[in-house]
Amino acid sequence: MQTVNLGFLFLSVQTGVFIGAMIGAVLLSLAVGAIVGAVVWLKRYKKNTEKTVGSANEQAARIKADAEAEAGRIRSHAQAESRRMLKEATLEAKEQEIKLRNDFERETREKKAELQKMEQRLTQKEDAIDKKTENLEKQKENLAAKEA
Repeated sequence: MQTVNLGFLFLSVQTGVFIGAMIGAVLLSLAVGAIVGAVVWLKRYKKNTEKTVGSANEQAARIKADAEAEAGRIRSHAQAESRRMLKEATLEAKEQEIKLRNDFERETREKKAELQKMEQRLTQKEDAIDKKTENLEKQKENLAAKEA
């Protein structure tokens, strides 16, 4: 009978076990590494997300503050414009009042002057009538004296 050297098989078996253990260790290391990597990635993602949200909140706060400041400037400008327009309208109303008063006073003076002229003409006509009446009475007296 021939003897078969089975030593290499034993070595193969031991090597296979060792290789299997090595593969298992590598796979376990890969799994642990993947889990650790995923945890690290999630933490970084969360940190970046929080940073982005914080930055967005700060930007929103700045935009809101800028909008409120702009609204304040617009409100202030509108109030100033309103006061200016009110002052202008008041001035125009006073100017109109002065113009109307001056027109009324001018018309009143013209009417008064017209009435004075009419009074003078009337007085002149009365004087003329009085003279004619006086002359007629003198003529009447002269006629009566001539007839007598």
